[in-house]
Amino acid sequence: ANAYGHGDVAIAKALEKEGCRFVGVASVEEGLNLRKYNVALEILTFGFYGKEAVQEMLAHQLTPVVSSFEQFENLVLLAQSETSLHLKFNTGMNRLGFNFNDVNRIMDLLVRNPLLRVKGLCTHLHSGENMSEPDSSSFVQVQTFQKITKLFNSPVPYQHVYNSAAMLAIYKNRQNFSFGSRPGLLVYGIDPTENLSLKPLISPVMEFKSKIVGLQHVRSGEVVSYSGTWQAPKDTLVGIVPAGYADGIMRSLSNCGEVLVGGARRAILGRVCMDYTMVDLSSVQTTQLPQIGDEVIFWGQQGREEITVEEVAQKGQHSTYEVMTGVSERVPRIYGVLQ
Repeated sequence: ANAYGHGDVAIAKALEKEGCRFVGVASVEEGLNLRKYNVALEILTFGFYGKEAVQEMLAHQLTPVVSSFEQFENLVLLAQSETSLHLKFNTGMNRLGFNFNDVNRIMDLLVRNPLLRVKGLCTHLHSGENMSEPDSSSFVQVQTFQKITKLFNSPVPYQHVYNSAAMLAIYKNRQNFSFGSRPGLLVYGIDPTENLSLKPLISPVMEFKSKIVGLQHVRSGEVVSYSGTWQAPKDTLVGIVPAGYADGIMRSLSNCGEVLVGGARRAILGRVCMDYTMVDLSSVQTTQLPQIGDEVIFWGQQGREEITVEEVAQKGQHSTYEVMTGVSERVPRIYGVLQ
């Protein structure tokens, strides 16, 4: 999902500089976009369907993560040279993946098709935050996965299981990582669950900012935005910000969200529009009156104040995942230098 809204090409290249060897994508199209911009990392592709998708993967050296026999059969049909793949097993998520009883059939396919080489095995935890609890769902899933790995005749180099929540649970409980990980939100400095936090060891890598492009002096009793859901209790200075729900500012933040202006929190007034959000500037306590061009922070830090993605998600009654992936393509991404 465009690197959780951060920009997939820039994030992939930054990870490459940090020594990362693998990245994962949800679709062939995402993988092809990385190759288009010369990302040389190994790209695990978790979603591909049909012969055309397999042809594109093979042509651009994307690594298939196979989770169905239909995918297997298309690879058998089209692979002309040695092809590395990973196998995904369903241990309880019940979304994608082979089942325990499929292993013998998979083995037979591999014996009959020596061009296909299994380089990785993986599964997906549905509640990774309970990874360290005895007899938890994650513990049971990992046990099932271990039984599957033992059925393979030779050791498989890469075995990856843990997501961000599971990584945090293992780290917090000072346990060992028995398998590899596929971190999601942690890559971007965001806690995957409310109960497990790695701050201040991690910090967000994105902030969402805009600026004031207009001012309205709204009189007491007048309304702001569609349907007049906010009525001024007194004369109010309203700032117009050119970012709305088409940019990723959730409409559910209407009349309840906040922004930062002049280092202070300011309320969102009325309904968030497709392209604009209105904010209260009347109570900004600064030596200089608010003016057009002033910076507005939807999430991020300004002075000593900070609005986190977690807070935005809570106020908007959405998940942090939705907030991040909801930042639309039309919002410019400006990248700084890794420190």
